[in-house]
Formats: sequence, C-alpha cells, structure tokens
Amino acid sequence: MSEVRAREGACLPGSEGGGRRVNSPVPGAGKVPHPKGYSDAHSWWKGNVMQSRNRNFLFTGLDAFWPVQERLTQDKAPSRDQWNRLFDDPGYITLFRNDPTFHEELLREKFSLAYRPSRRTERRRSLREGRDRLLTHYVLVGERRAEIVDFLRNWSRRDVTGEARAAALRFLPAAPLQTLRDPAVSFIVFKSDARGYSKVLMDPLACLEWPDPMLLLAHEYHHFFRRKLVGRRHGHPPERRSDSLLRLMESVESEGIADLINRPPLFRPPGPRRATDRTYVEWVKQAPELLKVVDSVFSICRAMPEERSWLGDWLMNFLPDGGHQLGFYMARNILRRLGRERLLPCVGNPALFFTTYQCATRFSHLHLPALSSETVRLLNHLGRFPPRRGSPSARASAVLPGSEAWA
Repeated sequence: MSEVRAREGACLPGSEGGGRRVNSPVPGAGKVPHPKGYSDAHSWWKGNVMQSRNRNFLFTGLDAFWPVQERLTQDKAPSRDQWNRLFDDPGYITLFRNDPTFHEELLREKFSLAYRPSRRTERRRSLREGRDRLLTHYVLVGERRAEIVDFLRNWSRRDVTGEARAAALRFLPAAPLQTLRDPAVSFIVFKSDARGYSKVLMDPLACLEWPDPMLLLAHEYHHFFRRKLVGRRHGHPPERRSDSLLRLMESVESEGIADLINRPPLFRPPGPRRATDRTYVEWVKQAPELLKVVDSVFSICRAMPEERSWLGDWLMNFLPDGGHQLGFYMARNILRRLGRERLLPCVGNPALFFTTYQCATRFSHLHLPALSSETVRLLNHLGRFPPRRGSPSARASAVLPGSEAWA
C-alpha cells in the first residue's frame, strides 16, 4: 500500500483554498474546498450540486470532513468546532446510532493516524501489516480526493435516484411503496460500503471502488423501502430485535434479496475484479454446504429450544458477511425455479423466504439441498406475526406449506 501521494505536510489534491458559501437548493451546500482545475469553489460546486438531478443527495458530511482532513495533513489538530461539525452531521449520527462498531473516538484516532505526518512511521507499519482495512481506506480517500470530487460532480448530473429506485422496486411489492419518498442519501467517509437505515449512507470512495455504484445505491434503497414495508405490515415486533435466530433469518432474507440487485454481474464475464468480490463468489459456491449447517442448527433448536439463543449467535458468527452469500444463493434459486411473483411476497418475511426456497428445491434438476422437516416445523413455530388479509404474503402463504406462520 502506497503512502499518501501528496507530500507529507502539504495539502492533498483538492485542499487549496477555503472556498466560499454558495446558495444551493441542497441542504448543507456551503463552504467546500475546491480541487485543482476549478477557478473557485462556486465553479466546481455548481457542477456537483446546483446542476444535480438528485435533490436527496446530501454532501454536508463531506463539507465537514475535508477541513478536518486538511488540518491533519498539515499536522495540526482540528478545532473542537471542526470535530463537532463533522460528527454532528446527520449521516454520522445515523451511522453511530445503528452500528456500534463505529464511534467518534475510533474515527478521531483513525483519521489522525491516516493523515498526520508526525505519525508516518506508525502509519506505514500498520499499512505494511495489512490488517487495518479502515486505515487503508482512509489513506486512499486522501490520495483520491480529486477523483472523488470529479466523480460526484459528474454522477450528480445523472438521475441516479430514479435509476436506483427503479432497480430496487424490481424486487419489492410495488403497490404499497409507490407513494413513498426517496430516502436522503448522506455521503460520509466510513468504509468502502453503503448502508440503508432511516437515511442511506454512501461512502464516496465506494463510488469509485464498486463496479456499479448506482446498483450499490439501489441495494440500500431496497433496505430502506423494505423497512417501510415491514413497519406498515406489523410494526417491528420487539421479539425480532432480541432473538438472535430471528435476526439471522432476517439478515439472510433481506441481504439475499437485495443482493439480486447488484451481485449478478459478478457471475457474468469478465467476472469479479476486486478481491472482496472474488471472495463473495467463492462463498456463494460454498452456499450449499453452509445451508446444510444452518439446517442442522435449526433442527437442534427445534429439539432443544432452550439452546436457541446461543446457537443463533454462533450461527450469525459462522456465516460469512451475516448471510449475504447464503441469502443470495437461496433468492437466486427461488427466482430461477419459481419466478419473481413467488419471490416478492418473501420481502420482509424470513420464514416465507426459507419455505419458498424449500418449494424451489422440488422444481430443480440440480438437486438443491433441501431443509429438513424439523427445520420447517421450527419455521412454523417462529412465524408468529400473521399477514394482513389480502396482502401478497397472505395469498402466498395460503399455498406454500410451512409458510403460514410468518408474514
């Protein structure tokens, strides 16, 4: 891993000049440093925001991040106001609230290590060891700042929101969601990923690293709309939050169906380019074996319900990426064997998702691994939230054995 390409102690590309506040229809458009090649802050920000077709894109997190990064690159401590402005941004507040692995103290330390010249030796040692992925990510954000700014400026001119919504709705029951507004999309530096909470969080470097960032955004739109759908159906029962087995099932279902949006290109030529994508493909190939382990654990939970809590925790830790690859394998086979009309009712309905996969195994010549009868009985027991009469889930559960319990 290379060091920051800019000379230590000097500003990175895009740090020259403080910029000035401009009037913008997008909340948070304000004092933004401008990269090389633009005569002033207004000229590049105008291309990025003033001409944006995506009114729900919020760049306030980046507005606050760049001054902090500049101060650290100059080996100076950011002021309290600069830190407060950064971590009081709604994007970071949403991240801290939903993911306890991220917190203010962690990011202060990582940003300092990534950018301060006085910590060059420590930084190089950590990068050489290759275990600190967050540090590597933050160094690359500094190195590729000009690329990030240029990409966001051009990307905002596309109707990315409309494209992402259309891609997400392909795998959602459309009728209840047509009237919902698109989520706010906050661009913040955290990891090469995106998240779909009450807001969608998008890392700016992820836009450069992922094969198609629009599909990544659509994946998170799917999570956002799914949460709205589940909330309308039965209001997020507290048992789901406290039961590790239910959380695992929800993770497999929600991530598996959402991965149908952005992961299929990995299985077409030329195939995956990034190491993480190659790992994803390899785990999908191992999904039949993973499913056999899940089936065995579910059967044990059925026989010994008092062991369910720790077995659910163990299974969550055992499955790679919280069940992304297993869920994708199951969702893809449902789609191929039974069609999209049988997959859509499974959105927000984990037990129906598993039992619909069980139906798909009966229509396949590939001998897909099936679930045991004990696991199907457990799914019936876990499904304790009946669907509303006349809903797609209710109609589907009437014809799928073992699916009547959850919707």
